[in-house]
Amino acid sequence: MRPDRRLVVFLLLAVGVLLVLTAAWVSSRDDIQAVRESGTELGAPSLTPSPSESVAPSASASPTPSKPSPTAEDATPGIPQQLVIPSTGVKAPVEQVGMLPDNTQEVPDSMDNVGWYRDGSKPGEPGNAVITGHTCSTCDGVFDRLPQLKEGALITLKAAKGSIVYRVSSVGSVEIADFGKYADDIYRTDGPPGLVLMTCGDWNGSTYEATTVVYAEQVS
Repeated sequence: MRPDRRLVVFLLLAVGVLLVLTAAWVSSRDDIQAVRESGTELGAPSLTPSPSESVAPSASASPTPSKPSPTAEDATPGIPQQLVIPSTGVKAPVEQVGMLPDNTQEVPDSMDNVGWYRDGSKPGEPGNAVITGHTCSTCDGVFDRLPQLKEGALITLKAAKGSIVYRVSSVGSVEIADFGKYADDIYRTDGPPGLVLMTCGDWNGSTYEATTVVYAEQVS
């Protein structure tokens, strides 16, 4: 008896499908084995870029370095080096002075020099830059003519990084016994930048009874 042609065709198709499925299963098993041998976890993508996947940031993604903004200290001329007062003929080097153990301010070593109080404001900073100098009843002191300064007189303070010009706003005398009342204002470290010049005053023949105090405001 001859077999039914339709049955033969069906059997041939079934065999073909089985062969395809078998080949696919074998291929899948080989792929899985290869992945396991490579150390990659199944079901999780690898986070290691391939050589063709560059992770270097582009130039546009890199931040452009910016110059630091200048601080208040950078904007000032720095440590004072020379004091110039044209109207009294002063052109003096500046020493740095501090406070003595007895709570009095140091004075310059030389009669020809002036002393800037280093624990206070620098020229151009908020507050007063305080400078002292000698006066002498029997010799020449750098501030002998300080009481003769007039309001409006110009003073130049030269420093390492530039100069500052001040204009005299007042000239006065403070009794030694009363100096403590004015100390906070003289040595202030806030408010507009200014300059204070001081020397001994009111010689009575044997001692000085007061302090000559000159206030000046910064103009440039």
